[in-house]
Amino acid sequence: QSRRSGYFECANGGTLFLDEIGELPLTAQVQLLRVLDRKIIQRVGDPRAIPVDVRVVAATNRDLEEMVEKGTFRRDLYYRLSTLPIVIPPLSERGDDLFLILEQFQKELGGSFRLTPQVRGFLKSYSWPGNIRELENVLENAVALSESELIYAEHIHLEGTAPAPLTLKERLKREERQILRQTLAQCGGSRVKAMELLGLSKTVFYGKLKEYQLD
Repeated sequence: QSRRSGYFECANGGTLFLDEIGELPLTAQVQLLRVLDRKIIQRVGDPRAIPVDVRVVAATNRDLEEMVEKGTFRRDLYYRLSTLPIVIPPLSERGDDLFLILEQFQKELGGSFRLTPQVRGFLKSYSWPGNIRELENVLENAVALSESELIYAEHIHLEGTAPAPLTLKERLKREERQILRQTLAQCGGSRVKAMELLGLSKTVFYGKLKEYQLD
């Protein structure tokens, strides 16, 4: 019968990241504290103690001090874990960092997108109660709803808010892009015919194709 190693055994000599530590039940907190204090583990059904040397990094979005006072998080475990606390401000307090995070999400999605100025302002002023996970979900939905690389306000759906109306400039740009697409389709994809039909110069026509990612 094959034996599976636990997380601490696998991380022996390295680092173990424990996410959402504030959700850990009290019974599991006792077990974790025992491992951190004694630096040994025991496999289920095996009386032998196995020494482990693991650096533990824990994260939570909950107030552990408040949980300690309420008795839902062990005080001794709290002090054992808070040797070197690092406080990361919530997304609503990060300012323009939000757009750096969006750039990282863009790389992970393997595509590209551009936010209109209205959308940038809308995202920056939002309170983000769901923090990073909410931002990621909002972005994925917006990319799925958009027919191009441009993300408009109507593609952004935030909890408790109605989508912001399009500005006149954004409306005109959407109409212009749609006309270009329809004309290209009407001309069977011939750019020369579409350019002549629209009465645009070569510079303007190809500039529009590039602007709207139709090239």
